[in-house]
Amino acid sequence: MKKISIALLLLSGITLLQSVNAQVLSESAKRKFTVGINLYTTLWQTDFLNPEVKTRTINQGTDVFFMYNIPLKKGGLSSFSAGLEIRSENMYTNATIQDIKADTIVFTPIKENYKRAKINVNYINLPLELKFRTKGGFKATVGFKVGYLMSSKQKHVGDRPDDNKHVNEKSIKINQVEKFTYGPSLRVGYKWISVYAYYQLSKVFKSGFGPQIYPISLGITITPF
Repeated sequence: MKKISIALLLLSGITLLQSVNAQVLSESAKRKFTVGINLYTTLWQTDFLNPEVKTRTINQGTDVFFMYNIPLKKGGLSSFSAGLEIRSENMYTNATIQDIKADTIVFTPIKENYKRAKINVNYINLPLELKFRTKGGFKATVGFKVGYLMSSKQKHVGDRPDDNKHVNEKSIKINQVEKFTYGPSLRVGYKWISVYAYYQLSKVFKSGFGPQIYPISLGITITPF
């Protein structure tokens, strides 16, 4: 029920933004600014050093971004854009980090019953993009973004692996998470909706102090204006 309510709220917000876009913003303002949201699942390329540790197929994540567009009108290029983005990614697993403050981060499989086990990382990003657009409304955007870690946390609902006690725990500030991230992005779409992809070249954890994890995000982008 909660997920349905969130989805309805999101759809209502998109409808409202499109209405504001059509009635208030001038054409020149719409060309200068882009506001949007990325909705995606993250494919975690991992080496946990333990074959029993698995990640979920769907790991939902969300980015919200604001871009300032500089018109180019050179060949097929329509604009160069720079802005800010808030990025939130989740990794759902069948394991938990027993000591998030340890010098080396280790994921331990949960042998008994559990409802949810995940880590969440949040970044503030600086995205840079080149946009190609046709008169018919088709567009493609090639970009690169650099991010800085704002927060990290682990949530575990279920039995603890060491004593099988049922818990609902949240632990913040996981040790050894890389402060900076970077990687290329791509969008291809029509008018206000696009297919989105991002490949993070940097690791989630510092090399040698945690599992080697690289996220690949695949989803859609909605840009009401």
